[in-house]
This record gives sequence, structure tokens and C-alpha cells, in this order.
Amino acid sequence: MVGNDRILLSNCRIHNDKGVLQPAFVVIDSHSGKIQTISTDKSVLCSSIADNGLSFDVVECEGNILAPGFIDIQINGAHGVDFSSPNLTKDDVKKVSRLLPQYGVTSFCPTIISSSEDVYSRNIAIISGLCCRKEDEDHDNNGNDDDSTKRIKGASILGLHLEGPFFASSKRGAHDEAFILEEVSMSLISSTYSSQDLHGDHIKIITMAPELSGALTTIQSLSSDVIISMGHTNATYDDGKDAIKAGATLITHLFNAMKPFHHRDPGLFGLISSSDKNEDGNNSGSPYFSIIVDGQHSHPESVKMAYSLSPSKLILITDAMSAMGLGTGTHSLGSMTVSVDRDKATLLNTDTLAGSVLSMDACVRNLISFTGCRMNEAIAAATINPAKLLRLEHNIGSLRVGLNADLILLNDELNVIKTWIGGRLLYDNSLNFT
Repeated sequence: MVGNDRILLSNCRIHNDKGVLQPAFVVIDSHSGKIQTISTDKSVLCSSIADNGLSFDVVECEGNILAPGFIDIQINGAHGVDFSSPNLTKDDVKKVSRLLPQYGVTSFCPTIISSSEDVYSRNIAIISGLCCRKEDEDHDNNGNDDDSTKRIKGASILGLHLEGPFFASSKRGAHDEAFILEEVSMSLISSTYSSQDLHGDHIKIITMAPELSGALTTIQSLSSDVIISMGHTNATYDDGKDAIKAGATLITHLFNAMKPFHHRDPGLFGLISSSDKNEDGNNSGSPYFSIIVDGQHSHPESVKMAYSLSPSKLILITDAMSAMGLGTGTHSLGSMTVSVDRDKATLLNTDTLAGSVLSMDACVRNLISFTGCRMNEAIAAATINPAKLLRLEHNIGSLRVGLNADLILLNDELNVIKTWIGGRLLYDNSLNFT
């Protein structure tokens, strides 16, 4: 939309506080890219707009569902792009960013798996250089083609997720054993990631095994600036509790690449129902946990059980790899070769699962199918839950006045019709739903 001060999303439906869909009208400030007004009374809204002499463009939503845009905190690549490739380019990252809105994803954390120091140094720099752009991609405010001010016309890059290499080798999954380090320290962190700024905004999440030598002191040093997630691990329940006390707040892809539940040692799974309280009375003992809801990585009943224990801490991730969107065949994941057969990705000639080829909108639909949860609860697992984990709920993750207008329009089957990012319409598939 060009030329008017406001964009009116007319005749949409939104979830109220009780999870019930109700008709609504939403106004976006086209200059700030923020949500300006949410109203359930069109006459009052239009009267207010007229009284203030505001002009606006109207988008007719035809009774479809308006929701916050999805946030994917773990995605290894898509559509032929691998974020861990030694040949990664800025254009590759931009390609993924431009394609994700078709799945309802408005922001994401590109994920680099266990890699060489050279790949970390190079790829962290490439992806970090594309975070948090504020100007239009085509030109800056002075009309100059200045790369330092460009922004991708696609899903926003929130920061990196570094998944490895500080893992238990026996739980490395699809990660190359040659890169795995079974001890960790701040000096090793700095040398492995080539002294990248761990105290800024570009590295958001680091997944490590909390039982490794030096892990707890490293977690204490990092956790005020970086989200520490427990994963690819042989950690016991007590190891996990110690890591949470040190500052870890997330479990990476629950059930996968970790000790299984046992009645004498529930492992990391036992943490998600913890009711431990800190000095302020908050539930410090229950971490967030990400989960891949593709029916391959975890049985639907396992997903249902985890969800029932802690629905507000479940975060949907795709863990998608370069093969997502490409179909059956062989593809890359870092230094490894992966075979994709329909919806299942495994290391070539093995039964080892290797990420997924699932899209985020499919994750949301699957969570409803697997757990019987309500639509707004499934959407929360891809929106406000990850926003809270990332400490970004004041900007993204919900439909509230003043937040970024990162929005998606869905039909009743939760297929994506339109996607707005910062108030700009970046995906429109409405012709396919007429």
C-alpha cells in the first residue's frame, strides 16, 4: 500500500482473551509499521478516523483469521539454502527470508549446526550483517544504494541460533563427529565462534550439552546475554536442574538427541513439569522447550503428553533444512548428505533423522491434530511463546496496539493467505482461496 497514512484490515476475525474468534478491524500505521488500533466496532472506528481526518487504504479480509506472524527459532535452511554451507552468500540468506512469509513466518533465527571454525567465522559474519535492517532494501533515505542500510524484503532475522559444537558425541545426531567438542569454556566459545560478539544482538541462542566439563560456569557467564538451550546431551534430570540454576532457559527439540525418559531418571523431559519457585515466586524450574511436530521426530502421543504438562512453554520449531520446499531427493546439511523421502529426512544410507522438511504453518496444524488444543493455543506456540523466550514480546508475538505489524491472514484450515511484515504486504495468495 502506498500513499495513505493508515491501512485498515477490515472484516477479519481475531482471538479474544478466552480464545474465541470475534469480528475485528485493525489499523496499521504505514509509516511506523506498528499496530495502531484494534476495534470490534466498525462504526466507532470509522467515526474516529473521520473525526481525525485520517486517510487509509482498506484491505478486505472477508472474515478470515488475523494472527501474529510465526517465529521460527530453529531453521537450518530452506529451498536449497543451507546456513551451514561453507559457500553461503548474503543472497542465499535473503532468498530464505523472502520465501518464509508464504508459510506465515515473519521472523526467524537462522541456525548453524556443528561446523569448522572457518565456517562459523564466515557464516556468522554474513548472517549478522543482515540482522535488524531499518531502511528499504532498494535505497536508503537519501536514495543511495548503500548496503549498510538495506533491509531484506522478507522475514526479519532476529539473530543466530548456534546449535553446537559443544555436544555429547553419542547424541550428535546428524552433526559431523569431526566438529564435536565434549568440553566447553568461555575461551573455547570465543575461539570456536572466532570471538564474535556474544554480548550483542546477533547471537540469540546457543545449544550445548549441560553435562560437559565447564558447561555450568560457561552458562553462568553467557546467560545474561545469550539464551542457553540444552540439547544433544546425555544430561540427567539433576544435570538439567543445575543448568537451569546456572541460567539455561530452553531445551532443544525435546525427546530428540537426549536421554530418554526413565522412571528413576526422567532426564530433561522431567524438567518441563517442574514447579520450583525462585525468590520472586516465579517458576524458574520449568524451561521452555522446542519440539518438532512432524510425526517423525516425536510420536503424536509424546507431543500431546509434553503439551499437557506445560503448554505455555512449548515452542514449535521446523528444524527445517535446505531440502524444505524441494521435495524428494538428496540434499546437504552442513558437511553431511541427507536423503529426503516425502516428509522424512535422514542421513544418507542411515535411519538417523536429519532435521525436517516441515513448514511452520504445518507445525501449527499438526499441534492441533496431535493434542486437540484450541487454535489460539497452537498459534501461541509459534508466536508469543518464542517471543517471550527471546525477550521480544514487547515488539512481536501478539496482536496488541504498539507492537510490530507482523501479521498473517489465515483461512479456517490455517492455510496462509496474506503476510505483512512491519505493515508491508509481502505475501498474497488470496487468489488461491477464492
